[in-house]
Amino acid sequence: ERAIEAYQAEKKEPGTQNLRMVWNYSYLLYLLCMEDREPDKIRRFYEEALRYAPLNCDFDYVMGRYHIGKGDWELAVCHLEQAFALLEEGGDLHFGMMLVPNRMEAGEYLAIACFNGGQKEKCVRVCADFLKEEPFAMGILKVFLTAMKSVSAGAGQVLGFLGKLYDLSSLKDRLFVWKAAKEIGYEEAAQGLRTFFSPQELEALKGMGM
Repeated sequence: ERAIEAYQAEKKEPGTQNLRMVWNYSYLLYLLCMEDREPDKIRRFYEEALRYAPLNCDFDYVMGRYHIGKGDWELAVCHLEQAFALLEEGGDLHFGMMLVPNRMEAGEYLAIACFNGGQKEKCVRVCADFLKEEPFAMGILKVFLTAMKSVSAGAGQVLGFLGKLYDLSSLKDRLFVWKAAKEIGYEEAAQGLRTFFSPQELEALKGMGM
């Protein structure tokens, strides 16, 4: 209710865009989506918000998350890709207050939407792009491996991809990737990764029940 009151009060004030109004639009759109209001109402408010601040990536980020929850994978991909495109374009500092601190999570949402929407090659590319930036994003790595598993990628192909993203001579890196493969049940990849462990390391993993 406070968000609605603030939005209505600010809307009456003439002038250019301001931080508080952009935030009101973003937060109220988020509330409408969280409360699962009528789709037409959400769409109309989204379009109104865009007219006020067309460069604000948060509106598309919120809509992307909303469509993820609805299982509308194609719409989710469109909105999340638009959100990232607007973020890349830059703009005023107050744009992206929701997306910027949740950028990696949003990348995972985009990858999931691509995968569930049947765009598995795009899913792999999205995951690879974000893993280059943050290799230890476990959620994105799991989506990446799930996509590779779904297309029956062999261990050699998977290890070739992983070798470009991780230093498999590093125990930290290979243990992280091996754990992700085990957790999603990608045994072929997990077995391939075992060849990078020394006998002593394998014995230690066995002793830890891994």
